Amino acid sequence: MVAKKDDWKIEDAKRLSHSKLWDIQRNYFNTKGLDAWKGEVPFYVSSNCFIANVYANLVFRLIQQAHLASPSHPLSFQIIELGAGTGKFSFYFIKFFLELLKASELSVNFCYTLTDFSEKIISSIQDNHSFTELKKQLAANQTIECTVWDFETAQKSIVKPGHTPIIIANYVFDCIKQDKFNIDNGVLHEVQVALTNRYLKFDPLAPKTLKDIEFKESNVAVDPNTYYEDSKLNAVLKNYIATMKTGTEFCMPVGAFNFISLLDDTQPYYLLVGDKGLSRTEDFEATQRRELMSYDGCYSFLLNFNALKQYFEQLGGEYIGTDYVYTFGVHLYGNRLAKKTVHAVKNDFNEIATRFGPKEYLSICQEFQGSCYRFKLDTIIDFIKLSNYDPDAYGIVHDRLIEQLPLVNDFNKPNILWTMNQVENNIYVLGTAFDTYNLLGIFYQLIGDLEKAEELFNKSINILGPSGPTYHNLGILHTLKKDKAAAIQYFEKSLQIEEKNSVAKRRLMILKGSFWSRIIIPLSKFAMIIAVITLMYLYVRYG
Repeated sequence: MVAKKDDWKIEDAKRLSHSKLWDIQRNYFNTKGLDAWKGEVPFYVSSNCFIANVYANLVFRLIQQAHLASPSHPLSFQIIELGAGTGKFSFYFIKFFLELLKASELSVNFCYTLTDFSEKIISSIQDNHSFTELKKQLAANQTIECTVWDFETAQKSIVKPGHTPIIIANYVFDCIKQDKFNIDNGVLHEVQVALTNRYLKFDPLAPKTLKDIEFKESNVAVDPNTYYEDSKLNAVLKNYIATMKTGTEFCMPVGAFNFISLLDDTQPYYLLVGDKGLSRTEDFEATQRRELMSYDGCYSFLLNFNALKQYFEQLGGEYIGTDYVYTFGVHLYGNRLAKKTVHAVKNDFNEIATRFGPKEYLSICQEFQGSCYRFKLDTIIDFIKLSNYDPDAYGIVHDRLIEQLPLVNDFNKPNILWTMNQVENNIYVLGTAFDTYNLLGIFYQLIGDLEKAEELFNKSINILGPSGPTYHNLGILHTLKKDKAAAIQYFEKSLQIEEKNSVAKRRLMILKGSFWSRIIIPLSKFAMIIAVITLMYLYVRYG
């Protein structure tokens, strides 16, 4: 039977912020949990050690300035992270923030409130080994709480009484509710969107993937004076009509504005936003329509940092931000009571986030991903340090570092070992990307520190679970230690997981076999080499 056209339809054209797209996207993350990030959705851009350290330093500078303004008053802050996802950024932020507080000896009462709308995601973070260990480092006046909270649909904020809120929206506002507009000869048009799917069995309540949704747009003229209930948003629309060229399209981050409206404007608050987006009206004019939305495991829109800036200006607040086009930018907003503090950290912001920030680090990181085979030992170590000892950054350069181990000497070895120790301390247990425990174990084994290597291999198995490659490496390690029984045991465990591991099979045959079976493989290899040399000689002599 041929499906009817309507069988493929999800919904007819309607205002983008009213579309089913947002519910479908939320259902996807709620259904998949952390598996969403283990599959299609990339997250290194927003969850690496470098960017977490940038945020931690910016928040620390805000707190320092608040202390300088009122040195006699006790400091109490609530750092609220929206849409925590994997929890990886949260872990790194808290780790670096605690180090800054310890070094400064600044006494701060703070609560880090890690939020997500999905109970499944919050449960995964609460049970995470890395967070369990991190909580042991907290002082009596420091707390971490994981809270199921849907900031998109909430009717009130979760700011604790007596705490100044610092809100972190790290790669969140781009994939929640947006409105999209088109300006045509001074007339504002709402861009409406109809949704269809590419296959019949698409389940909007529990989608397995989002890539099969198709969009069809249409324009409807609207009145900018009455479009939103909030007159401040209408003022932004009217400003765009007056300043933007005909044909320009832009988005309004409705979900972000709905959240901001929950905040209490009678106390200072700070909003730290990191996202891919646009900061200037001329950037929107140069942007093609198809570039406003992208698909990377989920649908996201270029965040309109400019609209957020205009909104806070109408609140009497302050704004500092980077001016990158399309790429990842960091922006700090404060309401009228936070204006002086935001202004006071402007130089710090430029030094921390603008001169060499997350965007610049990612550019270098991408270069190393494709070209690290040509970098020298010192450059490899310096890159790991630049990343703030990021375990995934180490994973990128691990193979090249192993190739460079013959260059390790008494002079550079202490620096390299110290770097590896820092990488180990930054491992966040997630079960994606690299098994850094195993990779570090290989490093230590090859430089001759078998005890440290065994410790790391065992950590990999105890924390991440049984692994064929790790059991294989333990087999090699115990072969080097001349512990035949243990080596046999680990190679057998490796083969239980990876049946086609021919190297483990050969090693087991050597370890288990008689004298003759133990030497047959080396002899066969030697015979093969002699045969190849003989053939080459004959070819040169008589060919």
